[in-house]
Amino acid sequence: MTDEFVEVKIPNNIMVQAALFVHSKEERRRVRTRYEVPKSLDPDEAIEKVEESLKDMEGLLEKPSVKILEATQSTLVLGIDVVSRTIYEEPVRSEVIKRVTRAISPLLNVDKGK
Repeated sequence: MTDEFVEVKIPNNIMVQAALFVHSKEERRRVRTRYEVPKSLDPDEAIEKVEESLKDMEGLLEKPSVKILEATQSTLVLGIDVVSRTIYEEPVRSEVIKRVTRAISPLLNVDKGK
């Protein structure tokens, strides 16, 4: 509403085009990584191994959160949320994927041996 009591409407696309993202100097970012594991794995064991693999990851500001987001016909989709001291997602996500892969691989080898 203007000072003259005239209603002003602004289209959503204009609002989105004009949006500014303000990154604080604190450099803090939540990064979600999705990771699929076979349904044949024990989900509690897989989550425990993932949490263990991330506990000493450099730059984390909070304890990582690992949850099952969904299930496909043959896999469970894990959602791994970390809060890191950075404004960039990619390096953090890359490190999470590497650590999770190393943690899950031994479980897959045990599973194949059954």
